[in-house]
Amino acid sequence: MHKDQLEGLQKVYGQYLETIIPVADQQLDGTEASKIRAFKDVLGLSDEDAAPVHIEVGRRLSRIGFEYKDRQAQFEQRKAFQRLVYVSYIVFGDQKAAFLLPWRRVFNLTDAQLFVARRDNARAIFSGYLAARGGEFPAERQFLRELRDYQAQIKLFDESAEEIVREASRTMVENWLAKAVEIARSPGKARDPAAVVENLNCILDYSRKMAKFANDDDLIPGLGMPSVHNGPWDVESSRRDIRGVYRVYTEEVVGREGKFTPQIEADLKELSVVLCMGAKETNEIRSDVAGALYKRLLREAVTSRKIDEAPSPAQVLGELVEKSGYSPQAAAELHKQLYRQKLNQLVAKKKITDAEQEDLKRIRRILCIPADAANQVMRLTAGRVLEEIVADIYLMGAKPVGEYEADRVEACIKDLQLDRAVAMDVVRDVTKQRFKAYVQQAQKERDRRSAAQVLKKLVQFNALVVTPIIEKVKGQEAAKKELADLLVQAAEKAKQEEAAEATAKGETPAADASSSTAEGEQQPKELSVKKEEDAVESVKKMIAAQRGEFGEEERKGQKEISLGDELEGPVKAELYKNYLMYSMSGDVVELPVGGVIRKKSSLVTRQAEMNRLQQLGDILSMSMAEVSAVHGDLAEQAFKSQATEVLRGSGSLSEERKQYLEELRTQLNLPKDKGDKIIREVRTEVLGAAAALDQEERWTVDKVMKMHGEGVTVSKALEEPQRRMLLRKEIDKKLNDGKAEFDANFLLKELPSILAIDDRRVRMLLKELVGARKRMLLVQAVSQHRQRRPGDAATSMSNLISAYRAQPEEHPEGGSVGVVQWGEREELKELYGIFCTKVTDQSKRDELAGLFGLTEEDKLDVITSTDKQADKAKQEQEEEAFF
Repeated sequence: MHKDQLEGLQKVYGQYLETIIPVADQQLDGTEASKIRAFKDVLGLSDEDAAPVHIEVGRRLSRIGFEYKDRQAQFEQRKAFQRLVYVSYIVFGDQKAAFLLPWRRVFNLTDAQLFVARRDNARAIFSGYLAARGGEFPAERQFLRELRDYQAQIKLFDESAEEIVREASRTMVENWLAKAVEIARSPGKARDPAAVVENLNCILDYSRKMAKFANDDDLIPGLGMPSVHNGPWDVESSRRDIRGVYRVYTEEVVGREGKFTPQIEADLKELSVVLCMGAKETNEIRSDVAGALYKRLLREAVTSRKIDEAPSPAQVLGELVEKSGYSPQAAAELHKQLYRQKLNQLVAKKKITDAEQEDLKRIRRILCIPADAANQVMRLTAGRVLEEIVADIYLMGAKPVGEYEADRVEACIKDLQLDRAVAMDVVRDVTKQRFKAYVQQAQKERDRRSAAQVLKKLVQFNALVVTPIIEKVKGQEAAKKELADLLVQAAEKAKQEEAAEATAKGETPAADASSSTAEGEQQPKELSVKKEEDAVESVKKMIAAQRGEFGEEERKGQKEISLGDELEGPVKAELYKNYLMYSMSGDVVELPVGGVIRKKSSLVTRQAEMNRLQQLGDILSMSMAEVSAVHGDLAEQAFKSQATEVLRGSGSLSEERKQYLEELRTQLNLPKDKGDKIIREVRTEVLGAAAALDQEERWTVDKVMKMHGEGVTVSKALEEPQRRMLLRKEIDKKLNDGKAEFDANFLLKELPSILAIDDRRVRMLLKELVGARKRMLLVQAVSQHRQRRPGDAATSMSNLISAYRAQPEEHPEGGSVGVVQWGEREELKELYGIFCTKVTDQSKRDELAGLFGLTEEDKLDVITSTDKQADKAKQEQEEEAFF
């Protein structure tokens, strides 16, 4: 073929290629590649000859895009160029296209851009293919295999195919779901649960088929269990409709079967996965449906008396639970609720008959309600009535309970047939609340006397009100009356037997008969007199309670109900301590002018207060150890108060004061170690107060050591600035005393420890006091020696020794050089000689010689010359004295 012919054919091919590539919004339909390939074959162009035409067409499309100023037009041309790239790969194949079409080099494209062009166009063609088939995506093997072949034909990537397939399968599910939701929303007869179930069954069948095809390699990829995830139904606003159709489906299929079958369980589980429902949502719906089914089955079993005739009601209930799929725990709660509803109906009448009580027993038996659960229900129903009555009685305060109030409690227990234990629990709860009210009122009172009077009312309330109520609740009062009646009957029977024996012996029982007749006439009078006496006794008890007197009934207060678990230990101890101090001090009367008069208390009154105190401990549930701790605390406070008065002023502890405090400690039963500890603390406080007034005169190191030896904590008696000043003065005094008696162990370790001063501050103090003082003392000693002042020079050298004791320095290595550095060694020897003439202590001489770096020979020469000078000076003095 000639070159001119080839160019002409390429031109014709280029025009056809440019015409067949769609522009603007028109998409490829998938037939373009086959048409181009057929036209190329008709023209007789080889792939090598046709490839440059594709590049040239691409140049024209790209150039036209650059010439447009409109962004939309530029975008359309860019999309046409991408379609050309995609079609070229289909026409030539991947291998030839990579070799013949240099898109990257000619158009400066990247691999990512080429990948996007191929992917997007293949997706558009595949989506158009599905849309052309009506948008349906049936779960049929033949259809799915055709899709696989078409995917290979248009060279659609597997990842893109998976996305399209999942979206198409989700659309199928959403269509059925929309129909089910529309039916479920319909009102009246239009709401057909069977149609809802039919649509959801279609979803299940479709999902199972898709999941079945997931592992077939010859089918389109992306097959599997579909779901509404990431779709329009996967939003919060649509969750209510999804839950609605799921509930309708569950109710309908379970209603048809009459139980939860394994197949229904599997269907519900798969449906929840497809509808993207969480475990909490599905469990709630399942529980509601199972509960409704269980109620229906239970109602049928009860109305038909099947459960009554069964040998084991528990077995029947277990079968119903298993059949309905209801939780055993939820079933037990339902039984309690049903029993409570029945009991509420009976309690509303304020009286339960024997027949109704038998019916309640039957319900407890067939529903297998345990005794503790039945008692709990009784507490929440019938117990409320008793609670109101007891609370109404308690509102009267610490006044004796009358017969009317006691009979109300007894009648309530009998009418409602309350169990005595349940009634006792009710009274316990109400009583604890009342006890806590008294305690809270006592805590709110500002002064101790008012708080103690409230606690006194608490004790009286326990004895006069709570105790009789508890006796009524337990039936002790009825038992006492029954025992009294039995004793009266026994006495009458004994009299009759005596009369019969007297008749048998021939005695005339006329007198006895007359006396018995008189007794019979007198009994009504005695009963009326007894009632009047009871009324009088009741009034006396009320007056005694108002006066605070302790009656016989008050001594027998109950101990079963207490505040042991309601109050903390410190609160109980404070309440007990408050009333104990009130009992010890007695009551007072306030005068109009503001003064007070303390009432005189007799032995009987004090004993009554002690008995009330003991009952208060029982109400507060205090153990013997807690009571002893409160008494011990009061004893310590009293001892500390007296010790403060005794030691006030100087703080000295004389023998008389020691003896007095020891006797006081014995009387208060305080252990000796506690007594000594209190005395030390008091002395510390007293001496600390005195030190704040006059520290300079009162506090010295000797006084500190003495106080420390007596057990006084100096750090509590003196503030830290005063303690640091005391240590500073003592160290400075020892550094400048001119005697070389600086005790480093005592002044730098023992004394700071006693004064509670840390090592860091001690080091700072030494740095301030010593510092460059060593060099100054040496220079001062040399100057005084040169001025012929040997005494002052000896004093300076003694202070030099003290300074080096306070801050020692390491001896330099080698030679005879000492710690003290001085240019004239002979002057150091002379200074040592002067020191030896003034100081006879050999240890101090050796210490100074060590500081000067003198050898034994140097020391011997200095001492010898010093002795000669001393003898010469002595001889001169004797001669002067002679003349």
